[in-house]
Amino acid sequence: MVQEITITTPRHNNQVIDIGDGFIMRWSTAADTENIADLVGDAFRYSSFSATPEGEIPGPFEPLMCCVRRLLSGNSLAMSEYDYAMVENTRAAAGENPIVACAALHEIPSFYGSVKMIFGKPEQIACASAYRNRGLVRRLMFDMIHPESERRGHLIQYMPGIDYFYRLFGYEFALSSPDGSELSNLDDNIPKLNEGEQERYILRPATVADIPYLVKLSADKRCLFTHKTEVGSIYDHRYWHYFVHGIYQPPHISWYDQSRVVTILHDTLEKRDIGFNQHVYMNGLGWQKFALEHGIAMRNVIYPVLRQMVALAQDQAKACHAYEMNKKKNKAKKDDENTKQKKEQEEEKEKEEEEEKAPEISSIALELPLEHPALEFLSSKFDPRPDVPDAMLYARINDYSAFLTKVSPALEERLARSPHFAGISATLRLHFFRKVEGMNASGLEIVFENGLFVHARPWKKPTREQEGAEKQAKAKAAAAAAAAAQKEKDDGEGENKEKQQEQPSTATTTAATTVFGAQFYPLVFSQLLLGCKSVRELIWSNIDNQTDDNESRLFLETLFPKVEHDIDLLIW
Repeated sequence: MVQEITITTPRHNNQVIDIGDGFIMRWSTAADTENIADLVGDAFRYSSFSATPEGEIPGPFEPLMCCVRRLLSGNSLAMSEYDYAMVENTRAAAGENPIVACAALHEIPSFYGSVKMIFGKPEQIACASAYRNRGLVRRLMFDMIHPESERRGHLIQYMPGIDYFYRLFGYEFALSSPDGSELSNLDDNIPKLNEGEQERYILRPATVADIPYLVKLSADKRCLFTHKTEVGSIYDHRYWHYFVHGIYQPPHISWYDQSRVVTILHDTLEKRDIGFNQHVYMNGLGWQKFALEHGIAMRNVIYPVLRQMVALAQDQAKACHAYEMNKKKNKAKKDDENTKQKKEQEEEKEKEEEEEKAPEISSIALELPLEHPALEFLSSKFDPRPDVPDAMLYARINDYSAFLTKVSPALEERLARSPHFAGISATLRLHFFRKVEGMNASGLEIVFENGLFVHARPWKKPTREQEGAEKQAKAKAAAAAAAAAQKEKDDGEGENKEKQQEQPSTATTTAATTVFGAQFYPLVFSQLLLGCKSVRELIWSNIDNQTDDNESRLFLETLFPKVEHDIDLLIW
């Protein structure tokens, strides 16, 4: 089991960088909370999660402002209050927000195959509109976030992010988050209970006492239905304690602090717990996790779970609506105190109408692992899936050699299971054309001996002239060896030969080494390394991607098969 992370103190020695014109970059303290929250709320006011009516200018995006407050509370699952990198305008006028750009650094317990490791995650990146196009986010990423992440030993960083932008910082879309299927027409697709019938299987709120049960089930891939998942988040004690208990602690000041709900599935007939469920309501219902103990039939429990989950989300929708309506009322009162009495009278008349306006839960976004049997069971009821890939996440692996060394036990296990390459001694040489941002070398050499990892190190493909010279040197050496052997034979040193045959040989026998090769467009190897795409898919997507031969392709697919990912995006 991975050692749990305790994030309580700053790890970057209160670094401050003067970047000129009155601007400095520094790390946060709890005192910066409201300024960062205001910046993030303003920067994301046009977020795709917002439900602002068409034609209206949206206000600051409160859900992310709440996230900032939790992240900087000192009790966050992902970071300490000292882990927001910021650009501060030291010449800001009175009343002006001095924080003009920011980026948080999260630490996420994760796994690659059988190897447990920590993934770095830049998050909540924002820049005030008046200060954009000055390279401030670039400075934060290159001078603070990436160096600090690497200093902590993070061999990979990942994030969701706006289209293309983070490619400028060495990121490539190489991880996925299941997102694409949707179940709508819920009245037709979810059978109702018969009159007088009661649910046998009920969802009850999870408590701190349930955490060991949640850890046990989520650690079992068969219970969580993540059989094919080879890269993902670890759901350990800290994770569940946070989402069962931590998010409800101060600063719990907004409805949006309770959007994620964890429930235990209880069998009232057998009087025992048989699984858990997790959903989130954020202007819509997202079904995130559904785990069952072994031997529980999906067909028996899925509709009770869906009925109750939708009912819980509907209560959340009403509470969220009431919260937003109350905010509008309070704002209206502050805007015009002279019409206070009139507004109160109007509020009474509109109360029933406002309650009716609360959004109905009409669909469920299915964010479960792709191999989850619930998806298979409901597949005939899905809306047509859009002809686009699942939600893609950026990933940055600046040092492939270090990453491969860390995950080498998983690579050895894959070779050992292979009917083609078990016990192989081989050298794999990969050419990436040129060194670019996000990778520290233009090529890579990976060596295995008798099926065991020896090393991974930067490698530079020789030029054609160098290859020609090398072939010439080898040919000359071979010719010289042949001539020497012929001379020895011609000399007829029989007596010496006889003595040599009588003596035991001192030569060591080594396994024959096979050399495999391939080339990939810069950064594209990350997609193969993380199992996002197969070798064939990469070749078909770009003819620059090639393997030396079919055996090289097969060797690559053995080491780096296409796999499923299980990434929790909202560890806020």
